[in-house]
Amino acid sequence: ERLAQPPYNTTMMGVVHGALRYHGIEVDPPEMFGLSGHAFLINIHKQLCPSGPYCWNREAANGLVQNLGLVCVDLGFFAPTSTPAERAAVEGRLRAALDAGLPCSLINLENQLITGYDDEGFRTCQPWAPHVDFPPARLSFGSWKEFGDAFHANFYVLEKVPPADHRRAVLDSLDYAVDLYAHPGRHTSGDYGIGPEAYDRWIAAAGEFGG
Repeated sequence: ERLAQPPYNTTMMGVVHGALRYHGIEVDPPEMFGLSGHAFLINIHKQLCPSGPYCWNREAANGLVQNLGLVCVDLGFFAPTSTPAERAAVEGRLRAALDAGLPCSLINLENQLITGYDDEGFRTCQPWAPHVDFPPARLSFGSWKEFGDAFHANFYVLEKVPPADHRRAVLDSLDYAVDLYAHPGRHTSGDYGIGPEAYDRWIAAAGEFGG
């Protein structure tokens, strides 16, 4: 109850806002985008790969989300090579958190809130339903068949913590914005570009693909 994922175009922010509301922390969307640093973030692949919103260093941004009153406890990374025992272990931790009234989430291409479970698997939010039937609305225990044959997933428990002083949170977010611009290489890698480098990637790709 009370756990829902708003249909934002960045699903990470939909998860964050849904969890904040569930925990009784009311924050306007523009303020949430600003204080989380997401308002200042752009990450573009040199071939315009749509993985840009997911392939960046989130460590600093996680601290900003914590300023809002939410800490994302990472339960680990999983791929198709993960063993049945590894899957059962993380499933057990997720069920225990949900039983304790803590919202959970996952990321596999998109971020999704995990809203509960039944005998067969977890229930997951579809932020754009009924208009778009992706990401999937369930995750079956053990098989994770809804992920398909190729996936790279992380799971999180979303815990409430005391929010930072508002002035401190604003200053931290502005420091982050400046660092994204001044040191973009700290926040992404390889063929991606953040801040001013993102625009260089976009301009080059637009010319290459005839834009």
